[in-house]
Amino acid sequence: VVLWVTSADGSVNMENPSWAAFTGQSPDQYLGWGWLAALHPEDRERIRMLWVATVKQGSSVRFRYRLRRHDGVYREVRAEGTVAETATGKEWIGYCIDVTEASQTETVLRASELRLRFLDQLAQATRVLTDPSDVMTVTSQLLGVHLQVSRCAYADVEADNDTFTIRNDWSAPGIR
Repeated sequence: VVLWVTSADGSVNMENPSWAAFTGQSPDQYLGWGWLAALHPEDRERIRMLWVATVKQGSSVRFRYRLRRHDGVYREVRAEGTVAETATGKEWIGYCIDVTEASQTETVLRASELRLRFLDQLAQATRVLTDPSDVMTVTSQLLGVHLQVSRCAYADVEADNDTFTIRNDWSAPGIR
């Protein structure tokens, strides 16, 4: 977890040991708007624009982006913060938490769920079919649609693994 504090305009104006420990940036590097350099180049402008808009609105912050760790590896973080009244005026306070593993787990679970839903759909569509040709027709169509391809063939691969025989060939509408 990285704790952070910025001035009312969103720039960093004080040393931040947890930011330095995570990113490896020195105060000279992260003060002002230098902290943006630790963000992944593809995320930097988007987060800068969102941050500037959020500061103008004075609303709470909740962003996800990739942040370079001190070892050079980018980690996905969730940043949350809010405006606080302090003795010196308004400041933004918040934190960044590394959510890389949780995000990867979520992605794997989503992919697994999609596969299981497809297999269930395939089972439901073919369980009453008795003609092998009908099974091949339905299977190649459902698989082609699931994989979002323009053509899907149902084929028998010969023992030599060099030849195959197409038993059914589905193609998306409009494909010759």
